[in-house]
Amino acid sequence: MNTGKQLIDKIVFSGELGEVIKAGVSADFFDDKHEKIFSFMLEHFNKYGESPTEKVMSSKMNYHAVPVAESLEYCLDELRLSRQKDILETGVQVAKNQLTANPEEALDTLKTMLSVVYDEASESDDKNVVDKDYIQSRYERFIARGKVDGIDGYSTGFDFLDNAMYGIHKEEFIVIASRQALGKSFFAMLLATNQWRQQLKVLFLTKEMSIDQMSDRFDSIAAKLGYGAFRKGLTDEEFLVDKYKEIANGCAFIVGTLMGGVSGVTAKIQQHRPDIVYIDGFYLMEDERRASARWEKMTNLTRDLKALAQRYSIPIVGTTQFSRGAVGASEELDLSHLSYSDSIGQDSDVVIGLYQTNEMKTNKEMGVKLLKVREGQAVAGIIEWDLDEMSFSYVGEDENETGASDDEDIPF
Repeated sequence: MNTGKQLIDKIVFSGELGEVIKAGVSADFFDDKHEKIFSFMLEHFNKYGESPTEKVMSSKMNYHAVPVAESLEYCLDELRLSRQKDILETGVQVAKNQLTANPEEALDTLKTMLSVVYDEASESDDKNVVDKDYIQSRYERFIARGKVDGIDGYSTGFDFLDNAMYGIHKEEFIVIASRQALGKSFFAMLLATNQWRQQLKVLFLTKEMSIDQMSDRFDSIAAKLGYGAFRKGLTDEEFLVDKYKEIANGCAFIVGTLMGGVSGVTAKIQQHRPDIVYIDGFYLMEDERRASARWEKMTNLTRDLKALAQRYSIPIVGTTQFSRGAVGASEELDLSHLSYSDSIGQDSDVVIGLYQTNEMKTNKEMGVKLLKVREGQAVAGIIEWDLDEMSFSYVGEDENETGASDDEDIPF
């Protein structure tokens, strides 16, 4: 039986059109004949608040439904599979026709096709906040937060950040920004290694450096070996062997290069199933929607990365650059200094800005400022930044800072 007709017939006899709508099914899922029929059903539902009956379908659309024994969930799954197959077949055929004349265009077609398939595979997760079971789960979450001082996410390894952000949470898109060559990639690896120590599986993708370079940074941080001496091969060999044995007993930490755009990240997530993802240099990623303006490309990237974090229920942390106008002092640093597009600040849940005055550089210190916290408190602190001793301890609060929290206007 045609999967579109099967679902329509199931709706007619079960009256569950509302459930189908909540599952994200639209008229586009059906062939031409059944698209018109389903569109009529949607219009009827919008006008009367109920599914059209067998009698209405017969009199208004000359449509004759037959009883369907399978469950609604089965019918939905069958329609989705059919829809995905149609998209894949069409995309592959179009790409095949483009391949000889324009291989790059063919690749873009395949990426767009996969993006559509992923988006349509996601289902609604609406919650009734007065549902007793959901209330119970929220109560249990409240009790659990009290046992960890409210820090219910993954730790960054820095108490002052954890207390302000409540940790790093699933579905969050977090941005680390600094001026060029200030240390954002190393800081990202530092946070990632701290999460690896919590037995979290980390996926660290880089657009700026090689796998070997990032692996060296992981080794020096994980083993607490001075980076300069480690890079020069001056570390005691026996000591290093012992450290590598310890590292080998840890959780997986995947380092990889990233080709293409968001579909490439998606493929890596599906391959490795990480707990958290880092993308070093996400601003260099390819915009698979092929926008012409730079700001529009960045907007597409930030929107898609946030959606990806939500789809797979994992945090995604990316690094980007401040503009040349960014300064070293904390009190003058804000979201306006982010390069490329305002969407970085708009779509992110947290923005961490790194800054360094001449005095900090002399003292081997780094300023870390939360420029945005969707849920939490904006703070700025100073940490040690001693790569020779691998020392990154918290020095103290930067009293000159001012930050922006999404909660600051809430009167409770």
